Amino acid sequence: MVLKSVLFSTLIFFTYLEGQLAAQTTPAEVFLNAGNALVAKGHYEDAIKEYAKVRPGQREFYSRALYNTGVCYYELMETEQAVLSYRKALAVSESKYPRAAYALGVALEDLKQLNEAKEAYLLASRSGNQIYGPAVFKLGVIAANAGDLETAVKLFRRATLSKGVHSAASHNNLGVTLALQGNFKEAETEFKIALAQTDSAYPDAEHNLGLCRALLQTADARVRRDDQQFLINNLTVFEKEKP
Repeated sequence: MVLKSVLFSTLIFFTYLEGQLAAQTTPAEVFLNAGNALVAKGHYEDAIKEYAKVRPGQREFYSRALYNTGVCYYELMETEQAVLSYRKALAVSESKYPRAAYALGVALEDLKQLNEAKEAYLLASRSGNQIYGPAVFKLGVIAANAGDLETAVKLFRRATLSKGVHSAASHNNLGVTLALQGNFKEAETEFKIALAQTDSAYPDAEHNLGLCRALLQTADARVRRDDQQFLINNLTVFEKEKP
């Protein structure tokens, strides 16, 4: 069972500045903040018009505007346009924009272009100084769905090293892949961590923990992938962009 959840409350393209805008705010920042304010109201088409006012001369703001435009198109269900905007943002940033690469992967997955999505997630996972957990998590899901449990375990374990909304799902999925390898004791620990991180508000992890404990009590317990009852999650996480 695959659970896909878009977390609107933490959209990564929000770049709000706390308090009033400083006197030195550039025109590009004004346009970005105007677009973000429109997005908060669900006015995506008007937001796109504001982002379009940011000029290429200020590359950092321009790449952010392109990225934000892509997210707006994605929310408008215009996925192909979103892909184009994400690719432009990556080109302007010289592929040093993990969030844009990750969002590109999400959009390409929606378009059933799995190989290209995987390349985008790989780019996201490599283009920053720190681990970009959501992208590593997605790579783990792809590996798990392909039956490559060894790779999936490594990726989910790596994803747990970074904080974020993806963390609990990473521990849950790590538990699932460990259980499918027969490592029920370690899997039990991962399910417990997932539950602890969500104050026990994680039905899939609770289900998986119960199943894992039942299998621990069964002599010579074996779990075949085709018969698995464990629940792996495919979480789509949009995290808040830093100003």
